[in-house]
Amino acid sequence: MANPEVTGERRFTASLDSHRRLTAICCLQSVSGRAPFFSVTGQICNPAAAARRPGGGITAVGMLHDEIEAAFPQLAPLIRLHLSDADGVPMHAVQNGWYWAGGSRWNGREPSQPPNAANLAGLLRIGGAEAARIVTDVLGGAMGAEAFADFVEAQKPRWKAEAVAAAAFLQTGAWPAAEPEAEAGPAPRR
Repeated sequence: MANPEVTGERRFTASLDSHRRLTAICCLQSVSGRAPFFSVTGQICNPAAAARRPGGGITAVGMLHDEIEAAFPQLAPLIRLHLSDADGVPMHAVQNGWYWAGGSRWNGREPSQPPNAANLAGLLRIGGAEAARIVTDVLGGAMGAEAFADFVEAQKPRWKAEAVAAAAFLQTGAWPAAEPEAEAGPAPRR
């Protein structure tokens, strides 16, 4: 894989306990010339074990969003943008949203399978009640694929504002005065 081209990046480090340190890496990046996207990842390491263990004592790496948000609550708006493009549009927003709304043929019976209002809320960064209404409408036939795509399209101005604020945060380290709303649903599980 080619090295990513990073437009803006911030790193945050905190001790989790006497043995472990968390580093959060937040950036807007482009890989292999593709469109830029937001990324929030982390690594947990044990500095005391660094000399004894390969990898510098790293014990966890990747999408550690729960740990990152617990240590750095100010990063919550940025975590919600993980894998969204530079305009704040979630990855495959219409297709993935339609899937979580229960519009695909892949509906299941397990709580983690579609239809799943919590995952829909996280993906589209909407409230849980609104996501539940959409799931009900999709399953009941009141909202078809075209109406759902129109709903997603209508979110783009809000998503753009969130992305502009996040990009400013990555550049300056401070959220603009109009910080993205905190009640936008949980971070999506991908």
